Amino acid sequence: MRGEELEGTLEWHQVADIAGQIQQQLTEPAPEPETSAPRKARSAKPMLWIAAAGILMIALAAGFVAISGQKRPAPVVRAELPGPVEIPAGTHPTPDGAQQELSAFRISSHEVTIGQYAEFLETLETLTKDQLERTYDHAEQPAEKTSHVPDDWSALLAAAKSGGRWNEHTLTLDTPVVGVDWWDAAAFAAWKKARLPSQEQWFAAMRRELPEPAALTPSDWLPVAKDSADRTPTGLLGMAGSVSEWASQPAMNPTNPLGERNWVIVGGSFQKSGSNALSREWTSDRSLRRPDLGFRIVWDTE
Repeated sequence: MRGEELEGTLEWHQVADIAGQIQQQLTEPAPEPETSAPRKARSAKPMLWIAAAGILMIALAAGFVAISGQKRPAPVVRAELPGPVEIPAGTHPTPDGAQQELSAFRISSHEVTIGQYAEFLETLETLTKDQLERTYDHAEQPAEKTSHVPDDWSALLAAAKSGGRWNEHTLTLDTPVVGVDWWDAAAFAAWKKARLPSQEQWFAAMRRELPEPAALTPSDWLPVAKDSADRTPTGLLGMAGSVSEWASQPAMNPTNPLGERNWVIVGGSFQKSGSNALSREWTSDRSLRRPDLGFRIVWDTE
């Protein structure tokens, strides 16, 4: 009756043929078995059967229209992300006002995105089947840390895939990932055969061809785009705004020269009003996670 055995979408003439066959079957009298008993008068009501067949035909037609009228969602078109920026070897200014010799390196032009980090987690899932999920873990990573899944990852990824909202922001897979600690960032970098930038590398890259870093306009936490508000002359994005970023090594806080060397977080944050490309924070906890904290990576030049 409902056509479960049929494959594909019915055409109009097929719907009409099926309805006609059903109507004929319903209205034709069924053969009666031979019997010696007196026959009783039949009380068939062909008009009722015709009405039922008509209703069925209308239902089939409505189903056909509904199915054929459905449009498949258009595929999400992702912009091509800009490539890394090369910083030449030489003497570069440091964030503390000194000068330092640095070897040439390449730095990613943008923070690692949700889509890129999702690919990393998919790799780890594959490695888990062979008990190799710790392949990219840093040598100092605590034994109790067994996962690199960011905070609230399911909701974050679902919003990014659908163009939905998370923490009052509209996301895409090209939005910088957040909710990752230093260990997560270091593992991703190892997977990419890269590493986290030192604060000196980060600062040298940001300062290149940029005479006034404080004048760089901070951006909101937005998908990576070449026309970002805080794009540097060499093409680096998100240095003054978007999300703050993990640096690779601990350093002394110049405001506390007698204190311990702690891990550095560089760059501005969309959640911290007044922060910019010169902003820095220090923390003793490499397991720190925040909804405005991400990272980018660097490679040696070949």
